Amino acid sequence: MTHSNKGRVMRIRKMVIGVAALLTAASFATGMAAGASGVGARSHARLVHHTPRLAKAHWLRQVKPHATHAAINSSAALGGGTHFFSSDGGLLNGDLPKDSLPSGNLGNSPTVSASHLSGHGNDLSTTFGPNAYDQEVAHPLAPFDVEPPDQGLCAGNGYVVEPVNLVLRIYHQRGLTPASPPMALESFFGNPYAFGVQGGDVTVQGDVKCLWDSTSRRWFVTQLLVDFTAGTSYFQIAASTSSNPLGSYNVYSVNNTDLGNPGCPCFGDQPLLGANRDALFISTNEFPIFTGGFNGSVLYALDKNALVAGSPTPNVWSDPVGLNLPTPDVGGIWYSIQPATSPNPRSGTEYGLSALEFFGTGDTRIATWALTNTDSISSATPNLTAQYSIVNSEFYIGAPFARQQAGPIPLGDCVTATGCGLFAGPTPVSEGPIQTNDDRMNQVVFAQGDLWSGVNTSVVVGGHLQAGIAWFAVAPSIKKGVLHGTMDNQGYIAPPGADVLFPSIGVGDNGKGVIAFTLTGPNNYPSAAFAKISARDGAGPVQVAIAGASPQDGFTEYNGGPRWGDYSAAVADGNNIFFATEMIQYANCSDTAFLADPTCGGTRGAYANWGTSLSVLKP
Repeated sequence: MTHSNKGRVMRIRKMVIGVAALLTAASFATGMAAGASGVGARSHARLVHHTPRLAKAHWLRQVKPHATHAAINSSAALGGGTHFFSSDGGLLNGDLPKDSLPSGNLGNSPTVSASHLSGHGNDLSTTFGPNAYDQEVAHPLAPFDVEPPDQGLCAGNGYVVEPVNLVLRIYHQRGLTPASPPMALESFFGNPYAFGVQGGDVTVQGDVKCLWDSTSRRWFVTQLLVDFTAGTSYFQIAASTSSNPLGSYNVYSVNNTDLGNPGCPCFGDQPLLGANRDALFISTNEFPIFTGGFNGSVLYALDKNALVAGSPTPNVWSDPVGLNLPTPDVGGIWYSIQPATSPNPRSGTEYGLSALEFFGTGDTRIATWALTNTDSISSATPNLTAQYSIVNSEFYIGAPFARQQAGPIPLGDCVTATGCGLFAGPTPVSEGPIQTNDDRMNQVVFAQGDLWSGVNTSVVVGGHLQAGIAWFAVAPSIKKGVLHGTMDNQGYIAPPGADVLFPSIGVGDNGKGVIAFTLTGPNNYPSAAFAKISARDGAGPVQVAIAGASPQDGFTEYNGGPRWGDYSAAVADGNNIFFATEMIQYANCSDTAFLADPTCGGTRGAYANWGTSLSVLKP
């Protein structure tokens, strides 16, 4: 166990937005009923009387975090004109120092038993969530495509909110029917569109998370906002002013440019969200904006009661543990410390987990984290303390790229024939794999005394290397001020002949849960899948919630790296578990149909065909 008590208090700024104005604009653009008339008494000035219009299509590409965006002349087959493309995850390609290291191989990956496969029962309800076409429609002033669609999800008070990069939609829990049309995530936060597609500063926005807080009965949505023109970085928190997600929100922006840290101005990548009864907790990975380097994790705590009350100056405490707190391995830097959410949050202590695999060689340890004295966040002098404890675990190591079933790739064929706006001329490409990133800790939930999470890992099943999942259930405790962690249960998910990636676990009041993930392989298009899970029984058979309909056929598959959503999401509302993952919703159309209509009848974006699933299960 090691402590850090070098936190500091920061400033914050606030504005007010109203979802009703966004719903009106979105319904105008899509021809859909907003379903929220009269909701949201106040709105930000930039959103009032917002009258969208369909403009000439634009897409953006910003493949490296420090590169300027570039205009590319599209092929005549896609309508001509100037188009932009962007990988919102260009920031995340190789972002951690160890990401460039080799993944596991047959010689150093754990050999595990194959997970059982079964069909799902009548206790599951599913629907399609937002997709790449929704992302375009939600940006009527300058439509563009983004990869990857990093997943957020929260559920409560009869609603489900599903945000991804860069679109948000609200659903009724009953029947999983839409309560809103797709909304631009940037407009939800009161910002101009990302990537400078409307002119002005070039920004990256996204890495969105959301939370229904059962104690305050409020909704919270968070994202990063990096301005590469100004050299500034913020994370933003939208706090609802009521229990209705269709109402108004106070939006807070926390400047985390950190000019005093090495290599800064910096940005806080992948802001991870947790909460207890006292505070919201954000954890970021800090990188310089204009040069190389990595400063490790930064932990933040925000006074939740002040956010709920709409205070203009809620307390914000931060601790750059990546710079201040040595890791157990010389040369390591803390990364991706995942604070926990909980269906029944407590006061005084916030727990979390992180991986301890710093060098790409695999590990048999994870770290349990605790922020103590969290109830001091509302005082004049917040005095939180961070500490961690090492817990022995099963072996895990970075996963190989995931495979996918062969199928039609009209964008890929267009690139091969003409360059299709991605390249200046014909460029032979073929269907490729899906990126699994690394073995950082995914979403953490604290339920029934255990911290639940999982990581991507290489596994060997029947002599074959594939991408699998290692999951953990850790019981944290603090005795005489010292943090301890005990591994209550752990295991692997590794279906035969298929890859699984990006796990998220949701656990209900009854201690039963779901681990959600993408399943893909030589005989499977990218699909939404899950397994039931509990501390007593471990993980059950792998079940497919919604089968994928085609291979990934997005622009990063052919230019910049085959990006996939960096995380899935799973949350509990009572004993119901809602979960969402990236998948491919619709069959790709023929090459001829694609050249005539690159959206294939409104089932995909011109340069991306990702989709998401939304499911609910009572395990």
